[in-house]
Amino acid sequence: MAHNQPFHKLVLIGDLYEDVFNMTLSIVANDVTVPEVSQELADSVAAKAAAWWPKTVGQGGAGITSSAVLRSIKLNRIGTDGRYMDNETVFKDLASPVAGGIAGPQPAQLACAVTFEGINPRARAGRGRMYLPAVGAYASLGSDGRVTAASALAIANGVKSLLTDITASYVALSISARPGITSKVGAGADQFIRRVSVGRVPDTIRSRRSKLIEDRQGVDYDPV
Repeated sequence: MAHNQPFHKLVLIGDLYEDVFNMTLSIVANDVTVPEVSQELADSVAAKAAAWWPKTVGQGGAGITSSAVLRSIKLNRIGTDGRYMDNETVFKDLASPVAGGIAGPQPAQLACAVTFEGINPRARAGRGRMYLPAVGAYASLGSDGRVTAASALAIANGVKSLLTDITASYVALSISARPGITSKVGAGADQFIRRVSVGRVPDTIRSRRSKLIEDRQGVDYDPV
């Protein structure tokens, strides 16, 4: 299995309480060779991500909880074999880490699953996902355990704004690549993102926390 062409892989990295979270997004080209990632590009994308992170849904953001603090980004070119193409990994540490804009703690494993669709959702690379740390909308679930449809739509619009901001960084440097979805099934495939959607049910981060101490509590049980 292999990717059909090289692409850029963006990772947003931060702290969630004492643990680490990361969010991954592919930046794909349309039969155009993506260039090696420059520090100028990484700086621009990091600035856009840092400006977006604390925004509420009313400001064009996703309303991310303040427990999630964005600290850095990693932006690298990935080859058809799925490995880094270039000798140096391009990081950008934020001069001032940025907390989400919604006050109040949220469970460390709770996440907001954002679904991406290409122009042909049923084809390879037709769907992808990115997991945001818990969002403010999760603090007021309805009696059915879901956020309102309006809240889910507002978060989707916020993520759309982030994609637009990232695209602007590429356009400014005349790089013909856009946020997309990649697949390495068969001969590989990719599609540009054409739709962003958010479900109304809170999801969970797919990787187990590694640094938060469980501190399990228990009691003895004697059946006699």
